[in-house]
Amino acid sequence: MATVWRSQIVGQVFTADAQRDWMTNVLWHSAATAPANTHGDAILAAFLAHADGYQYFQNLWVKVYDHAAPLHSPPVYTAHSSGGGALTVGPRNIALCLSFFSGLNVRGQRGRIYLGPIQASRMAEYAPSTLLSSGIALGQALLHVGAADTVHQIHHHKTDTFSNVSNYFVNNRWDTMRSRLPKETSRVTYP
Repeated sequence: MATVWRSQIVGQVFTADAQRDWMTNVLWHSAATAPANTHGDAILAAFLAHADGYQYFQNLWVKVYDHAAPLHSPPVYTAHSSGGGALTVGPRNIALCLSFFSGLNVRGQRGRIYLGPIQASRMAEYAPSTLLSSGIALGQALLHVGAADTVHQIHHHKTDTFSNVSNYFVNNRWDTMRSRLPKETSRVTYP
């Protein structure tokens, strides 16, 4: 029987604003043969190779959890990479969205992860095609990450069931994450 791995990809871009310094994505995979360490290392490698900008995170962790374990169990494996951290990024709440779905792109059969923040010099009204290409390359790497019999899945929380991801897409429109809005540093008022 396949093991279902839940992986948290946790990135720390900055170190000065600890409360808003984190970006977390969650992925689910059914793995027939890949152990947690192989799976976690493969996800880390995929993000570092294909998710433009992740190479510059101060820290990047992949925490792998066994879905069969009791709620709030510790991760069974953690992979870590310390990046360069020298990237000048645009607003931290702006990102690209790697979307995926199972069969049909309808509610209940789709998911997404956010890729960002983005290098400031690469931000314009629309995302450049190079960022779209790196996002799709990440999707291709995540479909069977770590082993041919590992499959990216969508978790249906209400029924605790899964469906296999069939398609990925990235569009050139920026997405915003309200949870990553920076703190107010200045305010001008009248009277």
